[in-house]
Amino acid sequence: MDIEYTVIDLGTLGGSDSFASGVNEFRQVVGVRLTPDAPQRAILYSDGTVIDLGTLGGSDSFAAAINATGQVVGESATPSNATHAFLYSGETMTDLGTLDGSDSFAAAINTAGQVVGVSDTPGNVARHAFLYSGGTMTDLGTLGGSDSFAYGINAAGQVVGVSDTPGNVARHAFLYSGGTMTDLGTLGGSDSFAYGINTAGQVVGESATPSNATHAFLYSGETMTDLGTLGGTHSFAAAINDAGQVVGNSDIPGNGIPHAFLYSGGTLTDLNDLVPADFTVMYATGINAAGQIIGVGRIGGSAKEHALLLTPTLLNRFAYALADSPTAASYTPDSQYAYNASGGAISITRQGVGLYDVAFDSLPAWGTGLSSAVAVTAYGSSPITCSVMAYNTSPSRTIVQVACFNVVTQLMADSPFTIMVVGNQSLPLQSAFVMSGPSPLPQLNPAWSWTIPGNNPITVTHNLAPGNYDVRLGLGNNPKSAKLVTGLWGAGIRCNHGVIQAGLRVWCYDGTGAATDQGFSVVQVAGGRPGQRIGFARTTTSHTPHESTVFNSAGGAITATRSSVGHYAMHFAGLQKLTGRTEHVQVSAVTPSTPTLSTCNVACWKSSTDGLTVFVECRDRDGQFMDSQYQVLVIE
Repeated sequence: MDIEYTVIDLGTLGGSDSFASGVNEFRQVVGVRLTPDAPQRAILYSDGTVIDLGTLGGSDSFAAAINATGQVVGESATPSNATHAFLYSGETMTDLGTLDGSDSFAAAINTAGQVVGVSDTPGNVARHAFLYSGGTMTDLGTLGGSDSFAYGINAAGQVVGVSDTPGNVARHAFLYSGGTMTDLGTLGGSDSFAYGINTAGQVVGESATPSNATHAFLYSGETMTDLGTLGGTHSFAAAINDAGQVVGNSDIPGNGIPHAFLYSGGTLTDLNDLVPADFTVMYATGINAAGQIIGVGRIGGSAKEHALLLTPTLLNRFAYALADSPTAASYTPDSQYAYNASGGAISITRQGVGLYDVAFDSLPAWGTGLSSAVAVTAYGSSPITCSVMAYNTSPSRTIVQVACFNVVTQLMADSPFTIMVVGNQSLPLQSAFVMSGPSPLPQLNPAWSWTIPGNNPITVTHNLAPGNYDVRLGLGNNPKSAKLVTGLWGAGIRCNHGVIQAGLRVWCYDGTGAATDQGFSVVQVAGGRPGQRIGFARTTTSHTPHESTVFNSAGGAITATRSSVGHYAMHFAGLQKLTGRTEHVQVSAVTPSTPTLSTCNVACWKSSTDGLTVFVECRDRDGQFMDSQYQVLVIE
């Protein structure tokens, strides 16, 4: 099998062995450094640098998890040799205390900073799961037995773990939600344990089977599914991401050293079949939104155990260009703002007023196992909108025909524009796309649609109103993604979108601004492209970025400024252009629940010493400036 993951050896993090326990969207990894005859220490690995997080005054510490903002939780010894849960934030380690017992341990933290773990109760008579939020540690109770332990929490504050049952006859996995602790049952054996939960509420862990083996499970839709093993007796699921990918470890035939696994699309795969041969990945302990996996393994014949970071190898079928010479007969776009993953040339040919062919050489858009979609945005300050007229491919090149139309004069018009072609599996997990419409709706073309295998299928529904469609990409409503909508197959076509349950609502209009059935392209781009800059944000009615829908790979703040009606600036701190690197920008109008035709263009963008700023202009159906919500994507 071809290698599908690259592996970064995080080394021993300064000790003799190391263990990685948590990873976030920015490839920040936490764990512990192990050194014989020396204290174990909580470690943060970030951008190639190993940071010792210190302790609460005692000798040892252990880092268990890290959230998207870089907050770390775990446990540390105190000066009195007790062990307390800690929160590390802003270079400060804070003692979270206990439930009035001696010891506590923090196991997980969500983006909101809510922490879960376990603590001794008063008199140390029991150990109970806790939720720490807003400075208060709350006892979550049990399923009726003595002890409970919390191991995972999602963005909604749902908690999973394990609890003794009444009479302490067994231990069962639980889900704590809305103040209620629910027993998730078992795979037919006595005990079960839950360790991870994603945004959709899918839970993973391990459970005893009727034969007293222990198997990894996935609990979804009130059903616990046995994930099986890699041929041995036991398996264990440690974590799940929002794409539904599960990681853990399993015995192999003969029950030798365990092997890490990936469960995706209904298939359990040995990760050692997907990495270079000199690595033996024994344990997979975490997986982030980009599909990056952290774990522990050995290298070559060494018995030392190293923390490892596995990054999926994307099919790099991705291209973009800034077409900024609208009256030139033919030209090659500026290489600073153009990219073709195939290494082939990009050329732009003017076929007539406002009509352009953009050719990406050596980049097939579709074929066996291949699919793709397109996004286009008009560039500059004008009442011009750009759409896709035609989309053609061959094994040697892809050509996108772009039409630009002045909504004031109702005529084709020369205009700069930005264009992006996205191929299947060329972007991180939680990305997807579809090109569809107009009406009656055709069968989804596999050449123009893609979502994560094993998830729900893509669906497009035409609603009663003209030009109104519901699009579900099979991923639910993933907030950490940019959503771009482009009109297809005609000049002057404008489409914008709003958010509905588990998807988008798309509204399309013709050149006059009338709501009519039209073709459209929807491209969803998730954050976390390993090693490359990306940023996106969607504004609200107050023209500020919606905190749940923003991403900046530089980790900086994202701010929006409104200078006048329909004029905006979106600033991504720390995301400035890097020497020798390319970059691209797309913008899409976002409409509230009441459909309103608005079109938003990229007026320009520029880098400064403190970041990158995208200037956006939004106009109404007649080309006059209007206030509108909008989505910005910056991608390298």
